[in-house]
Amino acid sequence: MAGEENAVPEKPEESEKSLYRARLMGADFRQADFRGGDLREANLRKARLSEANLEKADLQGASLSMADFSGADLQQANLDEAELIATNLSGADLRGASLSKASVSKANFAGAKIQGADLSQTINLTCRQIQSATIDQTTKLPPYIELIWTSETAFACKDSAKRIDE
Repeated sequence: MAGEENAVPEKPEESEKSLYRARLMGADFRQADFRGGDLREANLRKARLSEANLEKADLQGASLSMADFSGADLQQANLDEAELIATNLSGADLRGASLSKASVSKANFAGAKIQGADLSQTINLTCRQIQSATIDQTTKLPPYIELIWTSETAFACKDSAKRIDE
């Protein structure tokens, strides 16, 4: 039938959500739905994923440097060992996400929601990044970052890490 070959299914099958090791550098995925998708070790450098839904997506070991995730839903996403250097996470929802051993040097966290996220082993996280985001006392931070809570939402931040890129 005419037009059927270009039809997009309303709910993709699980196999269609797998982009394991895909090379998608610079791709435009604005407002795409990758909920629960497998993007492990994918190359998404400089990709546009603003307002995309990546809730519970597996991005472990993915190359995400200089990508735009502004306003994206990354709740409970696995970003362990991901490369997020100079990545735009402004306004992104990272509540409950895991960023163990993820590198976030120069990433933009302005307005990002990181309540309950596990950043305890994140590499190159700074006080400036934390202060630009929305956090709470359930957010797990690396040992080189110390927060002194002055109220339910206000805190002072001390960073004991020495960095060569600042």
